[in-house]
Amino acid sequence: MGGCDAFGSSLYYLDALCKLAELGHEGFFRQSFVGGNYALLNTETLEPNPDYYTAVLFQRLMGQRVLPVTVSHTDPDLHVYAHCASGSGGHEASSSSSSATGVEEGDVAFAFVNRSPDKTFTLTLDSAVAEGAAGAGGGGGGVGEQPLLLRRSEYHLTSGNLSDVFDRRMRLNGALLRMQGWAELPPLAPTLVDGSDPVHVDSHSVGFVILHGAKASACIHQ
Repeated sequence: MGGCDAFGSSLYYLDALCKLAELGHEGFFRQSFVGGNYALLNTETLEPNPDYYTAVLFQRLMGQRVLPVTVSHTDPDLHVYAHCASGSGGHEASSSSSSATGVEEGDVAFAFVNRSPDKTFTLTLDSAVAEGAAGAGGGGGGVGEQPLLLRRSEYHLTSGNLSDVFDRRMRLNGALLRMQGWAELPPLAPTLVDGSDPVHVDSHSVGFVILHGAKASACIHQ
């Protein structure tokens, strides 16, 4: 209790999902020893543990094609990844995923992890993404160059108790995630943001950003 079943696990789980995708892995099998503390569901209540929501959003938003990322910062606590958005093109096109997330061909999905307990970051997505690469400038108030003036969908995941990463609950864009009924997930809806605004990354947080209208050549079926 209080480890892999808590929010803090997602600070490493999302990193693992993204890094394995970069290495070409197509599946991630989550083990569960006796007792269920490594499972994605609470074995007593069947409520999702925080990593479950992280896995669901990764599956829904991050497509199979991984894009190279250049980040203009040196802080080891902030990690940024990019894929073609699920359903946008690249290697696959999922109609159910794209219709649920508003994704169109050429859209790009970013994932971020901030392991710092006290540092926040400001990211500006770089226009290099339109050529099939992805860029992000970041820092404590720092920004990149050539921001894309597009629309974004943002999913910011934090602990249910913002001062305790060992809390077993999770918040999406500030709202506590609760099951809607038996085996019915909450909507997991994003916040829609003007693409000219920077992305604000909270301390001890993970999340995803969909860049709509990026028209990345790598994410368009030829």
